[in-house]
Amino acid sequence: MNKKKLRLFRITGPSVELDQTLETFITVPCVYPIKSNEFKELVHGLAPVPTDNPWENIAKTISDIEKDIRISIPEIDKHTLDYSLDDIRGFVQDMKQKFHGLTDHRNDTEKLIKKYEDALTQVNNIIDLDISLDDIFSCEYVDARFGKLPVDSLDILKLYDKKPFVFQTFKQEKNYYWCMYMSAHKNEKEIDNIFSSVYFERVYIPDFVHGTPESARKSLEMEITVAKENLVDINNEIKELFDSNKDQMIQTKAELDFLTKLYLARKYVIALGDKFNISGFVHFKNADYLEQKFETLPGVEVSIMPADFDKRLNVPGKLDKNFKKACTL
Repeated sequence: MNKKKLRLFRITGPSVELDQTLETFITVPCVYPIKSNEFKELVHGLAPVPTDNPWENIAKTISDIEKDIRISIPEIDKHTLDYSLDDIRGFVQDMKQKFHGLTDHRNDTEKLIKKYEDALTQVNNIIDLDISLDDIFSCEYVDARFGKLPVDSLDILKLYDKKPFVFQTFKQEKNYYWCMYMSAHKNEKEIDNIFSSVYFERVYIPDFVHGTPESARKSLEMEITVAKENLVDINNEIKELFDSNKDQMIQTKAELDFLTKLYLARKYVIALGDKFNISGFVHFKNADYLEQKFETLPGVEVSIMPADFDKRLNVPGKLDKNFKKACTL
């Protein structure tokens, strides 16, 4: 951007008006503020305003809640400086605790369904065998393992074809085979170690499954149906809890987003006694607008000068995309 299109600005005022000033400042487009640590090196006696953000952890908590409940909290452009740190923290923590039990229950139920569905796939693979699963898993001298093996591992496994095990693939699904292997009990650890080295993922058949593959299939299908019904109930409970607190959660998120931006803007603030200073560059088309935005704040003044007025400051030659975009509005 041409340096001639820039103006140097300085916003000064009493420290008691800092939050109100920043509330306005972060909404002004087309400004390129100077970080306080750059100014501190140029002017003796100036000190950066502390930027520790008391809202950062709370904002992260509400973001984590969104991820856990898998519901996006709508964004609104509405905020106020009439807030209480304790009230917001208390509400967010209360929501976290209420959702925690439900989301944990949902995650456990989803894992259970996945476990049962994998077991059902394996049972279907041997559905034509007229043999009891109890007999397979209770063999005194032979161990059986069902699971999945990456397709790429099959060639590696062939290097062990002299080892004492029987291996059978059933079907290929995406990048892996559904399969099983059997070995003598005395070779269990050695063979398990071989299959572990080729990334065999064992699929366990639940303890409640007994009898022939056909009867096992029916048992698993029934348990999967029940688990999925439970999952629907849990999701409904999560949705009901969210809906009953939706308005406050929307407002709280908006407040936290704004307050986070407010504290991030403190990196541009310099303190000198009971006064503050914010300096930077503004596009000349926005200079008058910048002055007007602060006219109603008591004691806050905006000074507009040529970009090269302060010879200690380097006028930026390249500005980021966000600045250029704002200046074209």
